[in-house]
Amino acid sequence: MQRSTILITVAALAACSPAANSVSASNNTEAEPLPTLTRSNMQWDVVLQALFRGTLYLDNNGCIRAGDDSGPLIVWHPDSRIERTGDGRFRITDGYTGHSAYIGAEVAMGGGVGSAMPTNLVEPIPEACRSEEYWVTAHLMSEEDRQALLERERNRKPVPAPE
Repeated sequence: MQRSTILITVAALAACSPAANSVSASNNTEAEPLPTLTRSNMQWDVVLQALFRGTLYLDNNGCIRAGDDSGPLIVWHPDSRIERTGDGRFRITDGYTGHSAYIGAEVAMGGGVGSAMPTNLVEPIPEACRSEEYWVTAHLMSEEDRQALLERERNRKPVPAPE
């Protein structure tokens, strides 16, 4: 009886050791925090219409940027949300259109870029996410609309140069 109690105690202590916890935490993507979703706190009816086409990029600080590490921090509609999917990817649903895209995916979205740090936000921008530029989204295009845009561009006939 005493030997089984010792074995159970040793097994319980091993499970509580830092090494055991770090292994289980690194294999459990549910334990990792979600990326920072920077959201405006203002609803809008009039939106900027510049077009960003590129990758939704997650930098090493957990900040969602347009393109790459040097790209602008994306400021989303206040009703936007982020979630981890069953396969471990992060999906953002745009609160303006209801369209979704995964971090790492090619997207097209309207909006505009500026260098002034936005102040009307749901939560302050973490220091690690601050940027030289900010992309304020207007709407995220559906994948179908993005593909149609690419197709139109492929089929566009060049305009002849004036003589």
